Order: sequence, then structure tokens, then C-alpha cells
Amino acid sequence: MDLPDRWPALHTMLIDDENRLWIATIVDDREVYRWWVLSEEGKLLARFDWPRDHPIEDVKNGNLYSVETSEKTGERNVIRYRIHLTSR
Repeated sequence: MDLPDRWPALHTMLIDDENRLWIATIVDDREVYRWWVLSEEGKLLARFDWPRDHPIEDVKNGNLYSVETSEKTGERNVIRYRIHLTSR
């Protein structure tokens, strides 16, 4: 398994509708969190950086939901991203 010897500090954990564990870790870059997606068995399915100012609120039905704030109006919007995790 391709996991680090030491885990960085955790910021957020959530479980999606397919029982995958989503973990946001704190990295040196203060603009992003590094997300790790693990299967129920602990297998690493994905790892990616995501902007801190677009927090991931939920993952279900193949969609990732984020809350984003418009710089112009200050309005907060829920944005839906279609995701697809594939096996290696």
C-alpha cells in the first residue's frame, strides 16, 4: 500500500455513500488540503489537492459538493462536481 510513514495533521474526515473514507490533511501549502480517499478495507483509491476555500461538504451519487463564495458578491453557493474513482 502506498501510504506515508508519517501522517500529516488531519483537518476533516467524512464517509461517502459508498463507505469510502475521505480524509483532508494539512500540508505546507496553506492554500490547499491534501485529500486521501480510502476504501472500506483501507486501500488508497485517490489522493489529490483541493483548495481550502472550497470546502468539501459531502460526496454522494458520484458527486462531490463544495461550498464556494463569490469574490464579487460574497454569495455562498453549493457547487456540484461529478467525480469518478477508478482502480489502478
